[in-house]
Amino acid sequence: MSAQDLPSSSSEDDDIEQRFRNAGVVVPADRAEGAYAAARRLLAALHWLRKPRTAAAEPAHIFLAGDNRS
Repeated sequence: MSAQDLPSSSSEDDDIEQRFRNAGVVVPADRAEGAYAAARRLLAALHWLRKPRTAAAEPAHIFLAGDNRS
């Protein structure tokens, strides 16, 4: 299944457009179809890349500068 084969909905495309706008990305008209398809594919795989968690659940103080223990 290619990125263009993923089904799209107008609300999903609106969300992607808003994400592009928030990031300051201006997609040229001739590349919009491919950019939206790539974004849909990335968003579909996002759950594999990062599990949802709150800031409180993020690990803190796991690296100490200058600590060279092996």
